[in-house]
Amino acid sequence: MPPYSGVRQRQEVRQVPEIIGESLHAKHLREFVLQVAPIKSTVLLTGETGVGKDHTAKTIHSIGRPTRPFKEVNCPTIPTTVFESELFGHFKGAFTDARERRVGLVEVVGDGTLFINEIGEMTLDLQAKLLQLLDGKGYRPVGSNYEQDFHGRIIAATNIELRDAVKARGFRLDLFQRLDVFSYRIPALREHPEDIALIAHNFLARQNARKVFTPEAVDALEKYAWPGNIRELEHVVEKGIARSIGDEINLRDIRDFLKEDFETRTISGPSPDQIVGQRLFLEMTKKHGDFWEVVHNPYMSRNLSRDQVRAVIDLALKETRGNYKGVARIFNLEGEGEYKKLLNFLRKHDCHIPFQNYR
Repeated sequence: MPPYSGVRQRQEVRQVPEIIGESLHAKHLREFVLQVAPIKSTVLLTGETGVGKDHTAKTIHSIGRPTRPFKEVNCPTIPTTVFESELFGHFKGAFTDARERRVGLVEVVGDGTLFINEIGEMTLDLQAKLLQLLDGKGYRPVGSNYEQDFHGRIIAATNIELRDAVKARGFRLDLFQRLDVFSYRIPALREHPEDIALIAHNFLARQNARKVFTPEAVDALEKYAWPGNIRELEHVVEKGIARSIGDEINLRDIRDFLKEDFETRTISGPSPDQIVGQRLFLEMTKKHGDFWEVVHNPYMSRNLSRDQVRAVIDLALKETRGNYKGVARIFNLEGEGEYKKLLNFLRKHDCHIPFQNYR
């Protein structure tokens, strides 16, 4: 059986039904969730606003620690003056308004999950205390002289590039390195438009709306750039339900809710080279042709271009997350010799793509 078969994908969908979609992006996200859910290690989720970082955090928790508490702290919404107390708690008399003991979220979660949303907004002094917590040194409630142990796990999320924040000295390098053990960038919705119809109809089902989108409406949803990502899509679905009459949601029911100029916010489909790459990829993964027959021979006879070969390599690297040995298996090439022969061919003909771009 090929290493990335349809059977395995269907199993993952059953195990992680909260992640909707059939694209490679959805598949890889389900794989990541299943990988990190059972362990205690810290997880860092990155991506644009609205891509579903909070939903992914809850999914990881529900699979790995379903009976334990889940608590979220949203850094931008909590005033700096009370943030430490919110996280770690305080004792009576610790400061002027501390009239009674307050239990912090770190203690409330116990051996559950603390989700720190928009961690890039956390102040440097609190970052130092969070680092101490992650290093297993415990925490100290405000006004206490004693350390307390933390037995839960932390999932953090951010919509900013933390590496840039580190360079600008707005985020601690040591904390970033501690968070970056298991990290995942959740793609923007425009990067996997093939999932949009499935996600939109899932929102319909959650609203108990016995409606469907017309083909024209689906086409508009798939072409829109979605600056607000999945959150914006959910709002558009809700508004479409309210505006539509009957059991269909038409283009006219949703067009007004797609921000700014509809025509200027659409995205282009795959290029001609990418379309050829997709066809070649399917010939090897579904019809079990090998690389030499499907790609090499047509290329050498000048029936395929270098860009078309690179397009199929790009798809395979996305599938295997940059693992060229996995690429060889997908291309039905067996053994170390075939793997090295593939790499030599790609390098010789300038079709090799750095694997680091996919990790």
